[in-house]
Order: sequence, then structure tokens, then C-alpha cells
Amino acid sequence: MLLLEIGGGVAIYFYRNQIETFVTEKIDDVAIVNYRDNPDFQDIIDGFQKGLKCCGVNGFDDWDLNIYFNCTTVVGRYNPEACGVPFSCCVPDPADTTDVVNTQCGYNVRSPDQRNSVSEKIYEQGCISALKAWLSTNLVVVAVGAGAILLVQIFGFCFATSLTSDIRRQMSRWRRH
Repeated sequence: MLLLEIGGGVAIYFYRNQIETFVTEKIDDVAIVNYRDNPDFQDIIDGFQKGLKCCGVNGFDDWDLNIYFNCTTVVGRYNPEACGVPFSCCVPDPADTTDVVNTQCGYNVRSPDQRNSVSEKIYEQGCISALKAWLSTNLVVVAVGAGAILLVQIFGFCFATSLTSDIRRQMSRWRRH
């Protein structure tokens, strides 16, 4: 397992551009398109967007891929989310001191008449670029965390090997007696 993890880390480093392209396409196809279909999946996307202060994969216009947030498609007779984004894309209001979440803050923010004030209401940066920026600023923390996990695994392997050796030694003593 240790060798697979090290090999996987090296492969991710050398193939990072291809992996980024693949992940971007899959997140667009799965996460954005199926946002409302699975509440657990929706919570994960909302968590990423709130935590990284981003919206969409490459930007907030990615939400046009979702049938509920699309500007041209109307689901049912009236869809208040059309030309909008999920509430997790919204920039929090500094004047609001309550913990109540305004779930309607992203409604209609991508419509043509609201386009010039979009930066005041929602995050414009895509989550892929936000994640890359977070990783570059926290590279030392990520590397130390990976190193700590690697050390724990190495020590676990050494202790397991030592325990196996002790058990075999004890079993050979029992056989002699």
C-alpha cells in the first residue's frame, strides 16, 4: 500500500494537467448537472463552494449546465432559480450577524440586467482555480500532513514486522519443548 501511495503521488505530480482536465470535465458533467438530484452530494458541493469561496468549476457561468439554474430552460411554470446560482456561491453580507442562511441570495444573479453587480453578490472564481490557489498557499501543511501519514504507516509496518518476528520466534521455542 505504501508503494502504491508513493507511486500514486508521483503519478499525480507528473500527470497533473491531464488529471485537472479530467476532473474538471467530470465535475461539470456530474456535480453541476446533477446538483439537485442527491442531497448528500449537494451538501458536499455547497461545502466546497463555501469553504473555498468559489462558484462553479471554472466560474459561476458553469451553473448554466444545470437545468434548474439555466437561463434558457424553465422547469415547470415558474422557476425562481433560473439564471441563478446555489446559495453557497453567495458572498456573505457583512452586516448580517445572524447564523441564518439566505438560501435565495443567488436567485437571478446571472441574468443580463444583474451582470454588472455580480461580483458584489457571488464569488466569481471557479473552484478548480480556488483549490489550486489554496494548495499552493498551504503546500507546506499538505506536505507535512502527507509526511506524517507516511511516517505512521512506516512505523506501523516496522512494528507489524517486529511482532510477526516475535511470534515466529516464540512458536519455534514452543516446538522445541
